[in-house]
Formats: sequence, C-alpha cells, structure tokens
Amino acid sequence: FLDQEHILRPTVRVGATWYEIAHDRLVEPILRSNEHWFAQHLTEFESNARAWCAHNRPGQFPSLPEPVLREAEASAKARGGASDCESGYLEFCRQQNRIRRDRRRAHRVGLFAGALSGVVVVVSLVGGVTWYSTVGLLRDEVQKLEVARNDLLEEKDQLLEEKEAVPHRG
Repeated sequence: FLDQEHILRPTVRVGATWYEIAHDRLVEPILRSNEHWFAQHLTEFESNARAWCAHNRPGQFPSLPEPVLREAEASAKARGGASDCESGYLEFCRQQNRIRRDRRRAHRVGLFAGALSGVVVVVSLVGGVTWYSTVGLLRDEVQKLEVARNDLLEEKDQLLEEKEAVPHRG
C-alpha cells in the first residue's frame, strides 16, 4: 500500500525486497513516531537495552535491579531469545549486579571484622584490668602475709628471750 502511494520505494537486493523511504522529509516524522511507539510499548528492560546500545554500551550505564533482570530474562526466553543488543545488556546487568553483591558482601565482612576487633579490644581491656586488679590484690595479700610473718618472728624472738630470762630448774 505505501509503495503504491509512493511513500516507500521497493528494491530487490540479494533475492529480498527492501523498502526505502521515498522522500527525505518523511524521515524525521517517522523517527518521532517510532520513538513515541517505543515509549508506549517497550518494557523498562527493552527501553534500557536500546539506550545502552545507542550510547555505545557504556560501562557506567544504570543496570536493572535483580527482580527486573529476572523478569527480562524470562521474557526473552519466552520470546525465543533476545536481540544481540538485549543479550549484551542482560550480561552487562548480570555483571553489574554481581559487582554490587560482592561490594555489599565485602562491606558486611568489613563491618563484622570491625565489630569483632572491637570485641577483642574490650575483652583484652577487661582481661588486663582484671589481671592488674588481681596482681594488685595479690601484692596486698603478700604484704599482709609478710607483716604477719614479721610479727610472728618478733613474737617468737620475744618468747625465746623470755624463755632464756626464766631460770632453769633442775
């Protein structure tokens, strides 16, 4: 129909019919119409994949969160596969999600290690204080025992002196 209206021009190449827009001034309205249609009908995944490919597959492009990625993978599988662009974007998203997961895991490990270090420090301090207190108490007890020993030795000496002072019978 569009070829009969001279909007499209058919050309046979390598055994297939290709259609070319007959007038250059129709290109812009068709592109705008396509963009409007894409905005209305493409999923978030399809839209992101098109933008990712249009920007030459940048590494800093936003990736899909896990639930949307799983949905996109299921949808592509149900359609019998994804386009090269969509397959590339799916792999890009998987890699980005693995990186995010690894970073979160490393962050949690770091937090755990920090908390464990804090516990070790507290236990060491408590142990040190307990040891120091115990050593101090033992020192006090040793001093008391030495005083008691000295008192007993003095008492023994006095008793011996008193015994020697008392005359012997016999």
